[in-house]
Amino acid sequence: MKFREYGIAAASALVLGIGIAAQAAESALSEYERKSALKQIAEQHKAATDRCTTLRDSARSVCQAEADGRGEVALAQLQLRRDDSGESLRNLARVQASAQYWIELARCYDRQDQAKSTCQRQAQTNLARAFDVIRTDEQMEKSSAVGAGRR
Repeated sequence: MKFREYGIAAASALVLGIGIAAQAAESALSEYERKSALKQIAEQHKAATDRCTTLRDSARSVCQAEADGRGEVALAQLQLRRDDSGESLRNLARVQASAQYWIELARCYDRQDQAKSTCQRQAQTNLARAFDVIRTDEQMEKSSAVGAGRR
């Protein structure tokens, strides 16, 4: 379930902190809790997007990007609660990085010419850096797993 119409590649750097991820990972979810959480996420997303309709132009775009990002991050956190694994944690980081990218891009909207291009390039650079960190973490986890298997 994705909220973003643009079809983003699941990621985002809305730095919500490791505490949330750790807290989310503490408890396994029953099917009822999962469905309830999905319903709550959908309701919160709808309320956030409804608030965006009163805004205009770039403010509306930023508001929508933030609402979509929060929804996607919430879904990734829910997945982390269901499947407490390194891959789920990396997926959450990807979703956070991607959501931050779309927010930054929306903030570039009302700039002109060179300032707009610079803003867009900076957003892309920030996303690439976040994904590099995630990739490095994944490679380190794989190499430590391989090293542990040799013993």
